[in-house]
Amino acid sequence: MPSTALSTALVGLSDTRGDELVSVIENNASLGIPELENLDEARDLADVWAVATEPIDVTAAHTISVARHLDRPIITTVRAGWVEPEKLLPFRLHVVEFADGE
Repeated sequence: MPSTALSTALVGLSDTRGDELVSVIENNASLGIPELENLDEARDLADVWAVATEPIDVTAAHTISVARHLDRPIITTVRAGWVEPEKLLPFRLHVVEFADGE
């Protein structure tokens, strides 16, 4: 989970829900908070921005570049939020939506 995506998600949550989300991430070995670790990852992020037909949100661009770099889907609770970024890119995004109760 990109740090920009986590930070953005936490803004919209209550303190209790935010603590729950952080706890899930801390207690799940398969989840992590990758940063840009090298120039290749910075270039991946720049490439996402470069191929977008219009400016793309930094959080979305970072999430897309990390998902593509790790060959993983983007996991969200709001699929509709990915429609616009996807329209701006020359490739399809693999987005998985989770709803309450799943």
